[in-house]
Amino acid sequence: MRICHPLHQITMENKDHRLLLEENKTYIVPDMFFAQIDQAHQNALLQGKKLLKYNKDISKKFIEYNGEDLTDKILIVMRFGAIGDLIFIYPIVKYLKKKYKGLKIYLLCNKNHNILFENLGVYDGIFELPTEMNVLEEKIGKHDILLAYYVIFEGMMDSQQAYAINAYDLHKQKFKIIEDIPLELDVNPEWKNKEIMELPKDRLKIGINFSASSFIRSWKPQYIVEFVNNWKIPNTIFYFFDTPNNKELINQYMLQMNNSNMQMINLTEYSSDLMTSIKYIAGMDAFLNLDSGICHLTAVFRKPQVILYGAFHSELRSLYYNNVIAINAMPQCPYAVTQYKGCFNHAPSCKLAKEYNRKYAPCMDLITPKFVLNVMYNMLETFEIIKKSDYGL
Repeated sequence: MRICHPLHQITMENKDHRLLLEENKTYIVPDMFFAQIDQAHQNALLQGKKLLKYNKDISKKFIEYNGEDLTDKILIVMRFGAIGDLIFIYPIVKYLKKKYKGLKIYLLCNKNHNILFENLGVYDGIFELPTEMNVLEEKIGKHDILLAYYVIFEGMMDSQQAYAINAYDLHKQKFKIIEDIPLELDVNPEWKNKEIMELPKDRLKIGINFSASSFIRSWKPQYIVEFVNNWKIPNTIFYFFDTPNNKELINQYMLQMNNSNMQMINLTEYSSDLMTSIKYIAGMDAFLNLDSGICHLTAVFRKPQVILYGAFHSELRSLYYNNVIAINAMPQCPYAVTQYKGCFNHAPSCKLAKEYNRKYAPCMDLITPKFVLNVMYNMLETFEIIKKSDYGL
């Protein structure tokens, strides 16, 4: 995170976000947008203009938290992306809130995620990133904010530590916590008030996470088509979860799905906001998920789920989740089999990707629909949702 003061308006965007910094205002801005800010600054210099009054590290404004006593103190937690990280952070800040009398905690996060943690009584304020400093100062107080501690979680899951330590344990380390804190998951109860289509009680409802935020974490759509077309349990409804941006993509692949045992529903057409999606998640019987926000939200409701992790160490990633069967591709990869505890070698270093002439590591391709079907059937029987013998499985 950095503190930026533009002299002229700056627009930043990627595939999921479009952010605007207004002129002559000071902002806290995620690092992921600073390449665009720097490029805009360089372009302005070429035109003889000065774009930025200053652009400095967050540590110039706040005090990095290092395990100090937080009684009657202020703690600012910052994380732009990743629903999973925000869910892991919640039980930790809840613990700190109980431990330290008078502690006030503020969350700075993606505007799409802030609603998750409202009405839970833990955060004293939630602000969207980029965060205007004047707004933050008005809430906290200009004097008090000078003494505020901060914790930042950007880039943590890309570090070497993430290869060997579960994300929840990494978050506890960041807060300098050695106590054993149960992973108590919760989200804003506002989802209960959302109106959704009726979910039939007499049919098996399976949620499928159609794609992840990165290709390296996604199962190719052709595999999802094959999975659905070979499903053997009658009276099943498959509900496809994804971002609204993939609505037409899912519709195209649904045209290739032809199985008399099931019905398909593209939830991107019915779920326009996060709270509505959560109500649908709460209504499912089980899930086939990828390593994405949907799997973390599924875990909040303790729904049985199979999670496909590809090159990521599945036992490590799902360590604290209940009702999960986690799959990775390491045993099938000729290069990863000797280092099964974790393979994070993606392009350009992944040897298999070079053989396949793929931009990303092809680990997810090694997890076949036939294999996943059997795992799903076994999971449904394990959690007493079906009896395989009833369907000749």
